[in-house]
Amino acid sequence: MGLLGSQRQTIDSWIQTIQPKKRSNSMKHMLLVAVILTFCVGISAQTVFGVRAGLNFANWAGEYIEDNSAKICFHLGGMMQYPLSPILILQPELLYTGKGVKISDDGYDEDQGEWEFSYKANLSYLEVPVLIKYNANLQGFKLQPYLGPSLALLVGAKEKYSYESDEDGDYDYTNDFKDEMNSLELGLNLGVDAILRENIMVGLRYNYGLSNIFEDADDDDEYVYNRGFMLNLGYLFGR
Repeated sequence: MGLLGSQRQTIDSWIQTIQPKKRSNSMKHMLLVAVILTFCVGISAQTVFGVRAGLNFANWAGEYIEDNSAKICFHLGGMMQYPLSPILILQPELLYTGKGVKISDDGYDEDQGEWEFSYKANLSYLEVPVLIKYNANLQGFKLQPYLGPSLALLVGAKEKYSYESDEDGDYDYTNDFKDEMNSLELGLNLGVDAILRENIMVGLRYNYGLSNIFEDADDDDEYVYNRGFMLNLGYLFGR
């Protein structure tokens, strides 16, 4: 039967398992309003603008997520900095960022022979982190550790399945599954920027998804979350 039999049933059941029940987005909408107000207040004050871009090492976390590995994608966007005090900085950002996962498995079956299965999810978001940074000067070496929430708007979601076996040959399937996803995602960001020069920074960030990314879920243990590291380079204008 191959992929159209037992293996395909396994895949289908896994897909159904991670698809989720609608929850209220009121908290996310409130955060979105707060983010917009933060930008408006910051623009009218003493601000510095900049850009940043880099790589994402994206992954999923959840009770039913197994055999997964990081998917490499990218992010780019703008930021602004508003000094709250000599040691604290408010840094809102607007990023186009990729997220997702890679899942693979292989094995041997008497009917199918050797088989390999892979799944890739490619998610695209517009994300607004609002970060509070601590400006530390360590013997002339400047570090800016930070923490802050983020709100992300889903703009695209595609998935690809690939299956190969000795008996059944190859099978590939690509699907747009944006309508199965929650449009908004809450996250928490923890990271640090190293200031190489007055206006150049290199940073490492961990993005910890707090909200389930699929629309429906029967139980909390069926929720799926975006997680991943971000490595980036930034440039500030007018410093």
